[in-house]
Amino acid sequence: MDLASYDLDSQPSPWRRRALRAALTLVRLAMLGLALWPPGVVVQHPPAEQRSESAVSCGRKLGTLAMAVATGHTLERQLSEEELNAHLDRLLSQNEDSRQSRGLTLGLTDLAVDLEATRATMYVTGRLLVVPLVFTARFSAVPPAAVPAASPLKLRSLHIGRLPLLGPFRALVGSQMTQLLAKLPTESTVLQHADAFDLADDRVAVRVEGSVEGEMMLPPG
Repeated sequence: MDLASYDLDSQPSPWRRRALRAALTLVRLAMLGLALWPPGVVVQHPPAEQRSESAVSCGRKLGTLAMAVATGHTLERQLSEEELNAHLDRLLSQNEDSRQSRGLTLGLTDLAVDLEATRATMYVTGRLLVVPLVFTARFSAVPPAAVPAASPLKLRSLHIGRLPLLGPFRALVGSQMTQLLAKLPTESTVLQHADAFDLADDRVAVRVEGSVEGEMMLPPG
């Protein structure tokens, strides 16, 4: 058998090419369906009449933690899931620009967290032009003694809808979420400088470690 006849015989038949294209189309449609299929989101929100009070309480606690970072003091604050979600609701309502979708920029419609004993989950809901999307980021707490130089929060998974994001897609979405956080100076300061996150069901204790001796005069929180 000469080389020409071998090459000809080794080419896939037309029906195989059509089957391959159909399979690839089905895979793309399945991935699109998973991306648009929103996850089940169950988070704790305070009653409507307590949302403002809860948001103020959370903002005060985050502010005192950020102040402790700036002055080098050690401080720990307990934040409930209800407080955090009320705080996120207030931040979103005060930032009209973040709710607008322009080009490939996600227009935010909701931010929420779910706190459990083993992990913290953040849900970022928005619209890309007219397409509704939900991004889910799951974190676990890392004991400071185990990895002294690492962040006390480790990203475990990142999804769009129910589709896991891997490789460059994960890096791209992670970068977008980091840019979103950078627009919140108090919150980003606390997250970047926290030494420990003690997770439990519906609450988290956040600790910042400083070297300044003596008590820091802070409002109760």
